[in-house]
Amino acid sequence: MFSNYALAVPANANVAVSTSPTAPVTTLVTATTTKANGMEKTEEAFDIISRHVPNAAKVGEARMTYLFWDVYDAELFAPNGQWSAEVPFALSLTYLRSLDGEAIAERSIEEMQKQGFNDKTKLTQWLDTMRELFPNVQDQHNLIGIQTHNGHASFYHNQTYLGTIADAEFSKQFFAIWLNEKSSEPKLRKQLLGASLGEQK
Repeated sequence: MFSNYALAVPANANVAVSTSPTAPVTTLVTATTTKANGMEKTEEAFDIISRHVPNAAKVGEARMTYLFWDVYDAELFAPNGQWSAEVPFALSLTYLRSLDGEAIAERSIEEMQKQGFNDKTKLTQWLDTMRELFPNVQDQHNLIGIQTHNGHASFYHNQTYLGTIADAEFSKQFFAIWLNEKSSEPKLRKQLLGASLGEQK
């Protein structure tokens, strides 16, 4: 998945894609962290998160593994460290292996379907959009997804803005991959939500 280990909209889809970094968004941010200057890159990523999430603080963190492989380290940020689906929040993924952007997009759609979302028209549109937006990632590349106050989704790669998907339903289904109680990775969800889990079922 960018989804538990990838986002895209076709030209004729009823989804707005903005290229303005100041547009209100639900953001999937992509940022790169190198081992030599990981501290600086981490600070840059947090600066991006702080622009969209008021009083951003870490809610929880977890490592995603698949079989014998470490896939990525995930961190969830929300206002004052208290997550709610109704307020802006950010999900940061620092990859630990190389993955193809198209594969990430396809896995995201699979995870949405596992949770019971089966609108084929929207899934096809979203898959095309994710294929367009998601880059290939390598070890220590960081992707950040941010849901903003208006429920849209915006994306960054290596602290570079990629675009915004102005579709609240997409944001809901995308972030549910990690945060919904139907997540295929309940242990990871529990670690990400931390103390917020008792309030958000």
